[in-house]
Amino acid sequence: AIPPRSLICTLPFFLAVLSSEIVFANILISRVRCSERIGWTFCEKWKNSGMGNKYVIVLTACINPGKMIHTSLTDVDIRRRQYEDALEFYLLQTDYPIVFVENSGTDISGDFRKFVDCGRLEFVTFQGNEEFDRKKGKGYGEALILEYALEHSLFVHQCDFLVKITGRLKLLNVNSMIGFHRYILPHCDIQSEMDRRERYSDSRMLITGKGFLQYSFLARKERIDDSKGCNFEHILFTSIDEQKDFVFYPFLIRPLWRGISGTNGREYWEGNYTSLKLAYFKRMLNCMTEYNMCHPHNKPSMGVRLVLGMAGMAVGTVLRFFDWIKNE
Repeated sequence: AIPPRSLICTLPFFLAVLSSEIVFANILISRVRCSERIGWTFCEKWKNSGMGNKYVIVLTACINPGKMIHTSLTDVDIRRRQYEDALEFYLLQTDYPIVFVENSGTDISGDFRKFVDCGRLEFVTFQGNEEFDRKKGKGYGEALILEYALEHSLFVHQCDFLVKITGRLKLLNVNSMIGFHRYILPHCDIQSEMDRRERYSDSRMLITGKGFLQYSFLARKERIDDSKGCNFEHILFTSIDEQKDFVFYPFLIRPLWRGISGTNGREYWEGNYTSLKLAYFKRMLNCMTEYNMCHPHNKPSMGVRLVLGMAGMAVGTVLRFFDWIKNE
């Protein structure tokens, strides 16, 4: 069967989308990209990379969760190995300074001493997991981790943006996601994956300035209570949706996660298919359009709106092309 003329005419858009994604990923890929063991080589490469502290990766951690509610993965040894493996991943695959913030008083800095000594890595460990009612849940504990990092981390004090990542998980395209913010959206104060219909913002990763984190999100942290169904993700959404002072964009690049959920034990991996990437991009464009309609201060320039509108039309057409192929 011959596809409709409208689909044939939009094939160039399909090729353009794929090409731009490949080129952009290659441009932003980390300069340090090898599998040698942790050592002085990486420290020297990082010192010479000129990355500075504009962006700091903040890995939130709780190695010993105790009897925290809604937590299926509680084995301390397994959690420790997952944190160490993820930390090594970010050290080897990115050039950014990293803060590892742990709230159960468990220190794993010994295996990473060379990175600490060369100024690439900072450990912040404190006893915070016993300081609140466990019914409030691990999300409240993670909010306290971020608050503690703001108050006690030298790297965070010196940075412009925190790249908050759940510390046991590997974000395979972390360089592309930070790079998109760095080169395309440097004026954006908060980035997160948002679902406006569910009033939910994914907390596994967010890029945020310290202003939003302190004055919008942490100002609402006492509302977090897992026992009442009001978790970190709901308050993150509310913090973004209710504020009128900070610029928000959803992530337009689909995050690629590997790891195990601490809540239900399921593995994070849905594949890296082009159709999933395009569907995600379209959904986040719709989210941004709806958000901007309710937040006049957030509206991008006419040029940005035009480019994103054309991109949305192109992606929508490509998705219809995929549907046509599937049905044929």
